[in-house]
Amino acid sequence: MAEVMDEPVENHRLVDTITDPQLNWVGPEPRGIASTITRTAGGTYTLVEEGNVENWEVYCPAEGKRVCSPYSDDGFTMYEFAFEDLKFRLPFSNLAVGVFRWLHLAPSQLHPNSLAFIRAFEILCEYLEVEPTLPLFFRVFKQQRQPAKEGKCNTLTHSTLKS
Repeated sequence: MAEVMDEPVENHRLVDTITDPQLNWVGPEPRGIASTITRTAGGTYTLVEEGNVENWEVYCPAEGKRVCSPYSDDGFTMYEFAFEDLKFRLPFSNLAVGVFRWLHLAPSQLHPNSLAFIRAFEILCEYLEVEPTLPLFFRVFKQQRQPAKEGKCNTLTHSTLKS
């Protein structure tokens, strides 16, 4: 189990406080929701890899950071439920990495429900004893990106998959 790092977030504002012009393309949902995960919150799920090895570290976002905020070259954001409920593990499977690369997305840019589609597809393929390939995956699922409800030009919400 990885150790949780970084400073705790004491104030969980649910308003858009991002002023970085590089993030103007991000829709209101990921911009306006602060993380509620802190080092002191307790119950933070930190199991992100199989076995007793620790190749990965789990960090809590600092105050003012969002899922769309830039992180270090080696870091990325990810939803806790992807590891806890969907049982994703690092390193990601070949299929998951392929989907992220094909869509040109970081894992956090794909809508959380779409992460469940990837995992369900992997489980189904394993059950059917079929190799989970990108062509087969994208035969079933298509990418869908919608403009933000605010109507701002070039502002997008999460990218989603639909069947």
